[in-house]
Amino acid sequence: MLELDRFGLWLPGTGTVLDDVTWRGAAGELWGVVGRTGSGASSLLRAVGGSLPPGAHRCGRLRFRRGDVLHISQLPPIGVADYLGALGVGVAEVEALGLSPYLRHRTTAVPPDIRAALLLAALRGSRPAPVVLVDAVLTAAAPRHRELFAAELRRRADHGALVLWADHDLDTLSSVAHHILELDHGRVAQAVAADQWHPATLPEPALRTLARLLDIDVAHSHSTAAVHARARHAPHTARPTLRTPGPASLTIIPAEEVGLTGAPLEFGAAESVGVINLGRRVEPDARRIIARLGGEVIGSHLPSDGRGTGDIARRRVERSTASTTPLWLPHIQAGLDPRERHDLATRLAGENPGVRIVTGRDVEFLVRACRRIIVLDGDRVVTAGTPHAVAELLPDAPLVSRALATRRVLRISDLTGGAA
Repeated sequence: MLELDRFGLWLPGTGTVLDDVTWRGAAGELWGVVGRTGSGASSLLRAVGGSLPPGAHRCGRLRFRRGDVLHISQLPPIGVADYLGALGVGVAEVEALGLSPYLRHRTTAVPPDIRAALLLAALRGSRPAPVVLVDAVLTAAAPRHRELFAAELRRRADHGALVLWADHDLDTLSSVAHHILELDHGRVAQAVAADQWHPATLPEPALRTLARLLDIDVAHSHSTAAVHARARHAPHTARPTLRTPGPASLTIIPAEEVGLTGAPLEFGAAESVGVINLGRRVEPDARRIIARLGGEVIGSHLPSDGRGTGDIARRRVERSTASTTPLWLPHIQAGLDPRERHDLATRLAGENPGVRIVTGRDVEFLVRACRRIIVLDGDRVVTAGTPHAVAELLPDAPLVSRALATRRVLRISDLTGGAA
């Protein structure tokens, strides 16, 4: 058993991050720890894991039977090969997680989706522990890696571990959590069974919203398969989502000028355009495109300067908001809480001060934030169009599409006619 009794935490340079927290968890339980950026979720896990910074002050009581604690959070600043070797990760696992091209990189220099894959390797390769703490940025991860993360944490709970999992990916988290602990400005807002959770500070998970729209009991909204099995009257066509009209002025780039073949690439003056590559990683292509546009990159490598990932993610978004310069935004949503992520997608889908190139593995964000998506396959331009026009080519179907077994519906707003 792990118990917090009127627990408080003060951090130097930040102030009070946890205040009067009373909560208990038992062996075999998987708790999702959620909240807005700055709610105290990461600080709670660090307090339990004994990894508080120098100068931290605690009050109240934190009680649990001392033993092994597995804390999956920050990557050590070492080589990827050294990190995986220390974990005993085999060649097959390295290949399966897509880590082979990064073996000569340092952990601090890999993209956020690869960082998430490294944390997944650490989780799967670590010994059993009675208490498991996970604080990963899964909104940057590939959908398959999110599913593997969730399955491994549920397996550990089923084998008797107490699992505390802090993340902003509410749909993946709530698919396996037994209970939800929601924090608000360092205080407990709710500590309830997962199917009894009604978010106080966050938007509800997308599958729960979809279940309500289809008159399905929210107890069956934990997975796309569960929703699909009960979606007797699912709509087969989508209502058009309201969008700001596209810009009149275009920049046209011949494919050959950015190392590609096929149709020229078009970019509206205030348009957000997603770029995906079915045959390889898209970063080299996006880098050539933004250079041809005379733009800049808002880097996806979150610096380790003592700030939380949420604060750093906000700073990246702020840099992207006002600039009239064309910008490439790799993994721009990573580290944002669900409400911030929704607001950013809505803003990008409207009028921007300049061209915005969006890349990443979060298909949910791409279909909400991008007016158009350019689809590449290796060096070839396959097509470009609205998210609905290229839906069948997306490497991963969005949650709503999977639940309804149709790519005609990509997002909740397709059913309601609301914002992205």
